[in-house]
Amino acid sequence: MGKRIENLRRVMKGVLLIGFSVQIILGLLWMILNFPGSSMMTESLFCMKVNPVTVCIQYVLQVLLAFGAARFFLREWGVQDKKRNIWAALVLLTFPMAMQCHLSVGAESLLGSVLLIQVGVLLKLQKPGMEKREHKRAYANILLLSVLLIALGISAGMQEHGADYRGGRLGFASAMASRFAWSSLNETYNGWSEELKAVLPLSKTREITYYADNVYRVLLPTLEEAYGTEASGTRQVQEALWQLSKTALQGNTKGIVREISWDAAGYCLTPMVFLLQLVGKGYDSYSGILYDRMLQGTPRLSRLYMLYSCKWFCMAWIMTLLLGSVEGKADTADKRKALKRNLVSLLPLGILVVWCTFRGAGMMDYRKAIAVVWMWLAWMVKGVCGTDIKADRVRE
Repeated sequence: MGKRIENLRRVMKGVLLIGFSVQIILGLLWMILNFPGSSMMTESLFCMKVNPVTVCIQYVLQVLLAFGAARFFLREWGVQDKKRNIWAALVLLTFPMAMQCHLSVGAESLLGSVLLIQVGVLLKLQKPGMEKREHKRAYANILLLSVLLIALGISAGMQEHGADYRGGRLGFASAMASRFAWSSLNETYNGWSEELKAVLPLSKTREITYYADNVYRVLLPTLEEAYGTEASGTRQVQEALWQLSKTALQGNTKGIVREISWDAAGYCLTPMVFLLQLVGKGYDSYSGILYDRMLQGTPRLSRLYMLYSCKWFCMAWIMTLLLGSVEGKADTADKRKALKRNLVSLLPLGILVVWCTFRGAGMMDYRKAIAVVWMWLAWMVKGVCGTDIKADRVRE
């Protein structure tokens, strides 16, 4: 029985190795054929026309930073053999949703890379060999810098889809109105106060529901026009936004919970949910727009690349679970320590998922959570590399 399990383990690792290697080949080919990002977002095309040299340099730097961040994180994750570390880093680098970020102007690639570095630093700070004060201080400084860069990345991301400075000043109230009220404005209209109905007639409400970011583009300007932008006016705008959110929660609780659950699942298990979104399931998101933009340059290769990688992600996810069940059982105390260490280190990703989910309804953007996808891929590639590395260490 033990020999059969060992053979099964080797076969599963071999299949995972081949499957991810195919993704690497497709990803590198796609990157070469689509450089310098001709199939990316509108802002990328505009910047390419204005200053193509700077944009190309940015793309190269984003690719190098992502690769370096992946290598650093994977070393702390346990993939320390150089060749395996490079192969595993290429798996993370070449996932199509991440590659789309690397070849476009925006904060998503930087945000993902910095988050990966942050998780790697948290893993390193929890290692037993980190007793030296100067080492801890150095990595603590890196941690603080990464928090700053993540804040800048989030701030830049908020500017993309109409979440302008008016939304920034109103902050939490506008985000909650987008999250809770946007999808059911027409259904909950009768529950509003007469004053709010006068400011937002039904025709305006329908206009707001056409696009997810119309809470920022249409709703906020309308409320500010009615109440003014002074301090007293801002308070009235906030009260109106909270009234919209409260009415929606009272009248559409189940629908809001379902929408939040879909968005959270979309950020936690992005490739799986993306495949459902392609066949019309799930909830309103930007996935279709982003996928359509990706297909502009090399449509056949892009379609093969995206669909293969997402479907392989699902298969590899299941195979890694099975592989973990047939691996040798570790000591319970070691499992608890490893679980605690990983949970603490993954806290930044949990915060990212919550922020992305509650920034607004209908705005699910798979580019925002590429670091979460990378974490799943790291878990999978460690299933290929991890046990053999332990053996190598014993031999050394």
